[in-house]
Amino acid sequence: MTKTNPLVCLLIFIFFSCNDENNINNNNLQNIKVENLISTNQSSSEISLSWTNTTDNNVVGYHVYRNDILIDQTDTNNYTDTGLTAETSYTYQVRVYNSDNDTGIKSDKLTVSTKSLTNSTNNFTFSDDFEGTINNSFWLGNGVSVDYGIEDPTNTNNKVMKMSYIFNSEGNGDSWTEYDFKLPIQATEIEMSFDMFTPSNYYHFENNHKLFALWSGTYGKTNANISISSEMWGNSQGGASPSIYVGVDQNNYGHAMLSNYPLIIKDYEGRWSNYKIHLKLASDTNSHGFLEIYKDDVLITSTNHPNITKPYTNAPEASKLIHYATSGNFIDQGTILGWANGDELRNYNQDIHFFIDNFALKAN
Repeated sequence: MTKTNPLVCLLIFIFFSCNDENNINNNNLQNIKVENLISTNQSSSEISLSWTNTTDNNVVGYHVYRNDILIDQTDTNNYTDTGLTAETSYTYQVRVYNSDNDTGIKSDKLTVSTKSLTNSTNNFTFSDDFEGTINNSFWLGNGVSVDYGIEDPTNTNNKVMKMSYIFNSEGNGDSWTEYDFKLPIQATEIEMSFDMFTPSNYYHFENNHKLFALWSGTYGKTNANISISSEMWGNSQGGASPSIYVGVDQNNYGHAMLSNYPLIIKDYEGRWSNYKIHLKLASDTNSHGFLEIYKDDVLITSTNHPNITKPYTNAPEASKLIHYATSGNFIDQGTILGWANGDELRNYNQDIHFFIDNFALKAN
């Protein structure tokens, strides 16, 4: 029978006894737990945290976890999590680490909720189900190829807004429908949603047309203070995919696209879908804003999406496209839909009628 060396047994015992259930190696931080994790402030998109500072000289910083995922690290005993969704709960933990990246014990969990946009001190809300008269303090004029408050062809008991791309109305196969609106405040955060019916005779065309635009100043990427929009680009997968199109301080940064081209509108769709847009501008020259676009509660694209591409080689990274606009860092105008590039010989060669219902907007 082979005998085991007692010294080997002792070393094995020491090794395994120095690894706890959280897989913390034998290090000088293994008994340090962050205490008194609290939230000091919440807004519709940010949560601020603080905790008791650790005095151990081996500690170089803190790891911050949101919903059990490591999101950042800091060398101070406070942290602000940004780019969050309004009226949403998040759970946080914090733990120390040293220069060898050894870690301590995670703090107790803290669950905090972001506030509603409507709880902000400077806010604006608007909704329209198109059942009554036009609110002319919000909607501007009669729009382009817009019929307000007509019978819903999919439900005769409902009223909707009809927006029509009339074939070749602008020549060369191009057409145009849009409805502009004006905000009474200078908004730095906007949540906009609406239901849209894509007709069964919709077929993607080679170029693009707008889904929405938000801006301040003079319209246009090279004219506005800041302009954020999305256009729908036809592709071979049988529909149209959304871009993220940003202009800041008269700089046109072009279209950022996802590498996997998720479709926001499908050919011959013939159904209602819900669209949500969440925009937050940069708070200062050292920060960046974000844009998220959802269809039926599924994130279709965003400036922070891991597969988003740069618009062109020298453009900022997509996550940094929405930087601070020194000429006016706010949004006070917008539009639904917009110009459509077509081809009079193929694709967009007939009238296309979209319907809009349950429009809602929150801004602060």
